[in-house]
Amino acid sequence: MAVWDSSEPLAVSISFKTYRLNANQSFKKKLIVKNYSNTSRTYKNANSYRDAPNTTGVTLTAPASVTVAANSATSIALTLTVNAASLPVWTLNGATQGNSGELLNTVEYAAF
Repeated sequence: MAVWDSSEPLAVSISFKTYRLNANQSFKKKLIVKNYSNTSRTYKNANSYRDAPNTTGVTLTAPASVTVAANSATSIALTLTVNAASLPVWTLNGATQGNSGELLNTVEYAAF
């Protein structure tokens, strides 16, 4: 099984990129799910946040599951919805706080 962004099929990860937002916004991706086995498979989708402490302000939605026929591919929609008012304050700068890994974790969203 493999999954990739249909708009960036050679990318090794799925990214919604970085944006400066002051209003709520949604971003969409079309993902391709490929089943390389000789039988139909149903894959369950779930997400959790990697080591970032901030889980407010961003919602990631996808179908709860997807069934893909043997040796076939199908597409699913992945939506990232941002509530700008709930985002953490950006505290990084080019000086004393610019190289702090701890501060980066407070403003980064990483899910899997």
